[in-house]
Formats: sequence, C-alpha cells, structure tokens
Amino acid sequence: MSPALHRGLAFIRADDLVIWSVVLGAACAVLAFTRTSPRGEEWSKTCNGVLARLGNALGSIPAGVALPWIVVAAFATRVGLDHDAATPRIFADELIYSGIGKALAAGAGFELRGMPIGVDYTPLYVLLLSVVYRFAEDGAEAYSAIQKLNAVAMSMTAVPAYFLARRIVSYGWSLLVSALSVAVPAMAYTSLVITEPIFYSGFVAACLVITLTMEHPTVMRQALCIGSICALAAIRVQALVLIPAFITAVLITGFSARSLASLRRFVAAGAMLAVLAAGLLVAHRGDVTGPLGAYGVLVRDYSVWEIGRWLVFNVAVLDVSLGFVAFGTFIVVVTRLLGRQASPREEAFGAVAVGVVAWTCVSVALLSASPYGLDRLHWRSLFVVIPIFLVCLARWLQSGMPRPWLTTIVAAVVTLGLPLLVPWRLIVPDFPIDSPATVTWRKLGELAPAFAQPRVIAPFAVAAVAIFLLARSPVLPIVSVLLAFGTLGAALAWKSDVSRERAERFAWVDAAVPDGAAAVMVHIEVPEGACPNLHSTSRQRVLEVMTEFFNSSVTRVRAIGGQIGEDGLHADELSFGKDGSLRDAGEHLSDRHLVVDSRFDFVGERVARVNMRDIEGPESRASGSLTLWLADPPVRLADVGQVQSHRLARLACRPADAISPE
Repeated sequence: MSPALHRGLAFIRADDLVIWSVVLGAACAVLAFTRTSPRGEEWSKTCNGVLARLGNALGSIPAGVALPWIVVAAFATRVGLDHDAATPRIFADELIYSGIGKALAAGAGFELRGMPIGVDYTPLYVLLLSVVYRFAEDGAEAYSAIQKLNAVAMSMTAVPAYFLARRIVSYGWSLLVSALSVAVPAMAYTSLVITEPIFYSGFVAACLVITLTMEHPTVMRQALCIGSICALAAIRVQALVLIPAFITAVLITGFSARSLASLRRFVAAGAMLAVLAAGLLVAHRGDVTGPLGAYGVLVRDYSVWEIGRWLVFNVAVLDVSLGFVAFGTFIVVVTRLLGRQASPREEAFGAVAVGVVAWTCVSVALLSASPYGLDRLHWRSLFVVIPIFLVCLARWLQSGMPRPWLTTIVAAVVTLGLPLLVPWRLIVPDFPIDSPATVTWRKLGELAPAFAQPRVIAPFAVAAVAIFLLARSPVLPIVSVLLAFGTLGAALAWKSDVSRERAERFAWVDAAVPDGAAAVMVHIEVPEGACPNLHSTSRQRVLEVMTEFFNSSVTRVRAIGGQIGEDGLHADELSFGKDGSLRDAGEHLSDRHLVVDSRFDFVGERVARVNMRDIEGPESRASGSLTLWLADPPVRLADVGQVQSHRLARLACRPADAISPE
C-alpha cells in the first residue's frame, strides 16, 4: 500500500460519512419520487443505458481476470486501512486466540496462560495462528502478519460469492455481488485476531457447496457438503447451523416436489450425519454440549418469547445494515425462486437461502437471549449471510425489479416495521464491533435529538422503501447498499492510541529473552484507589495486557492479590511464602524469567524495562512500568516487607515509571 493511498484512505472520517449518507439518502428519496415525472423517466433511461454499456464492458472481461482484480483491490484497501489499527481491540477474544496460538507454537499444546483448555476454542483457527507465531520474529511481527492473512481470507470471499451468484444471475451481476461481498462493513474485522475473517470466506464457500449439492445430490457432493461444514466448524462452531439449514433446504425441495422420491436422494447425507452425531456423542460420553465446544453454554432452557424478541431485534439490525432495499428484495426473490415456475437450479438456491438465513438468525437469537449474550445485538455473528441477500438483490435487478403486489406489500411492511421494534436501550450502548448499525443509529439520534428513539431511523427506512417500490433504474437500490456499507464501515473504523511504529515497542520481552525462552507475567494488585490523582493517569494494567499480547515468549500469566481486569480473563493466583518466595499451588514458581511491576524488586538480574511513556511518547501523562527479571531460584522478593498492606498503600502513590532502576 503506497503512502499516498494510505493518506487518502485515512482522510475519510466517520462523521463525514454519516453526514454524506444523510444527504445522499435524501437525494435518493427525491429521485425515487420523481418516477412519474418526465424528467424522472429521462433520468431512468439514461441510467439504464449507462448500466447496459457497463455490463457489456464487464462481460468482455474474463472471470479469471476480473475476480483476481477484485480480490487484490479488496486486500490492498484493507491493508491500507488496517495500518492505523496497531493494537488489539477486543478483550478477551484476541488474547484468547493469540494466547493459544503462542502456546501451540511453543509446543505446549492447547493451553491458555499455562492452563490446559482442550479444543473448545476453534482448533483449526488457533493452529493457523500457531504457524504464524512459529515463524515470526516476535509477537508484533506475528500480529501484523495475522492482519494481512485476515485481509487475504476475507478478500477471497469474492470468489465463492461470485460462483454462488452465478447459480441464478448473469456474469456481470455476479461480478457486482462479488465486489459488494468484499465491501461489507465487516471487512474491518481483518485488523482483529478473531475467527470472523476466515469464517466469512469459508461460510460463503460452504453455502456454495450446499447449493451445488441441492442441484445434483450425488454421494460425492453430499460427502463434500458434510465435510466442508465439519471443517468450517473447526474454525467457528457456529458453522454447525449449516446442518439444520441443509436439512431445511432438503425438506423444502421435498415439499415442493410433493414426493418422497426427492428425499431419498439425500439418504447418504442422512447416514453421514447420523454417524457423525453418534461419534461425537460417544467421544463426549453422551454430553450434547461437548461437541459444541465453547458454544456448549448456549444449550439451556429458553423462553420462546425471549428467542422471538431477540430474533426480531437482530434481524432488524441486519435489515438496517443492508440499506433496507436488499432486505426487501430478499423476500420477493425467494418467494419467486420457490414458486412453481422456478427451475431446479433456482429452487435449490431459494431453499438454501431460506435455510441458511433462518438458522443463522436463530443461532444469533439464542446467543443474545442467553446470559452470555450480555443483553446485546450480535450483528457480528450475522453478517456472514449478507452475500445471500446480495445475490437476491442482483436477481431482482436483473429481472427488471418485479413487484408482485402481495409479496411486495409484505416485504415493504416488514422492511419498514422491523427497525421500529428495536428498543432504544439496545441502540444507546457503544459496541461497534458487535453491532456497528446501532452505532450509526445512535449518532443519527444525537444529530436529531427530537428523534432520540428507534424511530430516528424511520425517515431513512421510508426513503429506502420508496426506492424499493418506485425505482425504475438499478442505480438507486445499489446506492442504498453502498451507503449502508459506508456508514457502518465508518462505525467500525479503528485507530489505536499509538502508531504502529510505537506499538511494536510492546514486543520488548521478545527482544530481551534468549531464543526459545519463556517468561511469566505476574500481576501484583496494588491499591491504586489510595491515590486517586495517580489512578486517573495510570496505564499499568494496560501495559501488562499489551505486553502479554505482543510477546510470543509471554505464555503464562499469574496474579497476586487481584486480577488485571482490563484483559477480561482470569489468571491463576500465586501466593507469597514467609521468605517472600512466589508459590504456585504451594510449590515454588519454576519460571525464571519474570515480567512484573517495576515497583517490586526481586532477587536476581534486571534484564530489561519498559515505561508506558517510552511507548506513547514523552507528551503522555500516563504512568506504568514493567521490568523483566532473570530471577535467582527460588523466585522471591528482595524485600519481603514490600507486600505488607501499609507499604503497598504507600507504594501505590509512586508512579511505576518514576522509580529509577539500580
């Protein structure tokens, strides 16, 4: 990514995108309402002519040329935008995946902070991370490499999205679907160490395989279908929703054919699923939550009312994120694809679209309704179905924007009504990663305080529904999608507090320890509340979290007197012996390389030290300092009295970076 292009991309601000979206959205509404005017007809004909010429031009470019260009353009854009995302953003997710990846790279197995965790956390994804950590020079280099690999993975979604679209739309419209699939707001997830970037491309590819299987259910294709779902589940367990989605698609086609013969074609898939289920239950000794890994906590009793409410709320956010029009066209197109006049290929796609979208939405509703949903909307787990909506939009546009009156009325009412049902309490919280649509929604409420309720979105929904009902040219529906993607992408934009060059200084432990050596981070709780003035500027805990994340050699974390808190994870507790030695489960701490608050002295050699001001710059008022010790065994404090309560209180009033190293 050239510096000039990076500066150009950095020029775009989130507030500017919101303002421009409001202006352009109003313009789109005006244009839609000019449908019956002579000028509106002239404009419509002109746009249709331009699109026809553009389609002819694209049709002359082979897919083998166009698709790589789309992938490369998406990758280059993400690398440029991710340059400012120099530090992790989601705790504890990014610490969990990076921590397990580091442990695997070090040969410790599936461990987190030195404690075994089994394979609950997507084994395939952390195995991929371990390869990166194994060959990276330090944790900072590994983080940068992971971001680029994420960009490659998400950009590659353009390929299966294109072939999925080709099942029911022409070449030119398929290229549009391909390009829009890598312009979704969730592309911002490439900067994060989470499963979504790889899962997105894999999910769309699995939907393609399921669709191909529905078209021609050979035994080979059925085996490939089940195998792809299992492989994808090893990246993110949510992929298991594709199994009931596949079964739903089979039942839909069987019901449409009104014959059991169509169901018999899928006997092989049924047998494979039965064997798979039996094997998993035996492996986990009948525990139905075991095969679900970390998602096993979602298997519990639910209220139908709660699931229904959260289903409506999450689908409403999906509606907003698609710019409304694409959501409405999905209802119209799927109804036609499952009609009597549909071809087998169209029916196969329609059945898969219904099954995948329905079960993915249900899975997200279950997450939101559970105690682990934290009373939030979870668009982050729902965006993977967006390419299916884009394919339906392309089909609608290619077919001349048909509007059968009954289906169109239902689609318009649902599209317009769903967002108005979302309570404002779910919109006010600032969780851009989980639900960027609500962030944009809330900002609109701030711009128009009189509408500081869910209905603030109503004018935009009305404008979009007007486009859905009245537009003659494909331009306005496409613009509505681009505006939605742009505003949500702005909400997900992330610029860390420090530059990438300064963030690399967090990898100070990897630079100091010998190759292959490991270090343990020990958090010693200091009662900072005793000094409110110092506590307001302290960054000690943040420095500890960043040091753990950016150093491949820091694979274990322990705590004394309290947890770090900012990391969202638990660290096993250590204790002090009478001689000041550190005890882990009653035994002397075996690690010799120790990363600890610089206010504490240990018996041994100071190897390295870092201050938060060294990283954030001399203008920073933040305090915080860590020291890497090569401790003499047994690991012990040089002054046992340092951890007495009255001395800890006095120690809290001394900024860690104000203590001069001896």
